[in-house]
Amino acid sequence: MKTIAIIQARMGSSRLPGKTMSQLGTKPLIDHVLERARVPEVIDEIYLATTTSRGDDILVSHVQSFDEVQIYRGSEIDVRSRFTAITEESSADLIVRITSDDPFKDPFQIVKAVNLMREKDLEYICNFEPRTLPIGMDIEVFTAAALAKSNKDFDNPLDREHVTWSMRTENFLWESFSLEYYEPNLRLTVDLPEDFDYCSRIAKVLHNQDGDFSWQATKLAIEEERQRRLR
Repeated sequence: MKTIAIIQARMGSSRLPGKTMSQLGTKPLIDHVLERARVPEVIDEIYLATTTSRGDDILVSHVQSFDEVQIYRGSEIDVRSRFTAITEESSADLIVRITSDDPFKDPFQIVKAVNLMREKDLEYICNFEPRTLPIGMDIEVFTAAALAKSNKDFDNPLDREHVTWSMRTENFLWESFSLEYYEPNLRLTVDLPEDFDYCSRIAKVLHNQDGDFSWQATKLAIEEERQRRLR
């Protein structure tokens, strides 16, 4: 069962333009995302799904230095069409959706999600319904067949922009899993300037911890940063 990771990313952002290539801690935001998408236990190929906009040329040029990442450029508005094209071209069976706003994905949770998909023969799985971990720790996996069904039956702007919108309904066989409960309203995503500042501080702590990508390491970094600010 071929499994691919698709990272959706672009330079355009109304609230934080150019954030994808901005320095978060010791390296660009996109580097954090790409490094955590390397999960050879379950992922066969990694794709960057970006747009044909000239503004994304700098992102494409940078990601080309990552030999294992393949690049697809498509519609700026219809994100789902990018996923569909990549899925068809790669003949993938399972797709791990990764957004470039989230620098702290846990590879171990990706493994868990993919294995649950395979064991239970689901169409879609996530770890945030209900949310038990901070925003930005989201994991999503779905089948190529579910993506095709979404294309066929759900042609609304939300599905085209957010890809998996309708997969979390009674129209699909899906589940959500969780590992623990820890501050689900805490923001570990980069959408606003204050998000970027906070995540940069967490990234610097993690860098000093030798780049441990687990959620446990990220949680320790959160607590360390919290104690530092209280001193």
